[in-house]
Amino acid sequence: MADSLFVLLAAVFIDAYTGAPLWRRGWRRHPLIAIERIADGCVARLDRAERGRRALRVRGAVTVVALAAAAGAAGVALEAAAGAWPALWAVALFVLAGTVDQRESADAADRLGRALAVHDAEEAHAALARLSTRDPVHLDSHGMARVGVEALMRRLSRRWTAPVLYAAFGGVGAVAAYWVIDRVAVAGGGAFGAPSRALRRAARWLPDRLAGLALAAAATLAGGLSKGA
Repeated sequence: MADSLFVLLAAVFIDAYTGAPLWRRGWRRHPLIAIERIADGCVARLDRAERGRRALRVRGAVTVVALAAAAGAAGVALEAAAGAWPALWAVALFVLAGTVDQRESADAADRLGRALAVHDAEEAHAALARLSTRDPVHLDSHGMARVGVEALMRRLSRRWTAPVLYAAFGGVGAVAAYWVIDRVAVAGGGAFGAPSRALRRAARWLPDRLAGLALAAAATLAGGLSKGA
């Protein structure tokens, strides 16, 4: 357990320093890209429009549970093997470093804040596009700030708080299963994706609240420091 937590801490520091360059460049061996390819392939084969809603729900439930269980088992096996061959902790570090992403979101939020502070609408639009898919064309600076904060909270919850939380308590297997659920929920539409979306809401319940509390505390602290200055 101590080794696993040490590897997680190292992964968090790597993300804080480098961000997610391999993910951003679409490296095929990146853990999240591999999960996306597997999940998307299963959804493409099984999510058939000619099937009834009940059949699609059953297919979707079986798919997400089976894939999440397989990902979790692979993570558990990796950590068990690393106990016997310590060199495999480097593989665990690679997986965990690839499944947490705080730097990208923080950089985009900082860029948005700086652009809004100098009233640079073009730069603010570009920064907001990295955080949210919402079209900012009809938003004023206050609207972009609100959308940016909301998007930052969601991204931190999905890409950092949830992975770190599950990795801390369940190791590589738990964080791999979390990302499988998230990807199937994104790829699966309609009745097929309903079970995975329900699982994703449950998986994000606590991380969403922790991320919101963290942002509120950071805003309060930043406001106090600015008044003190």
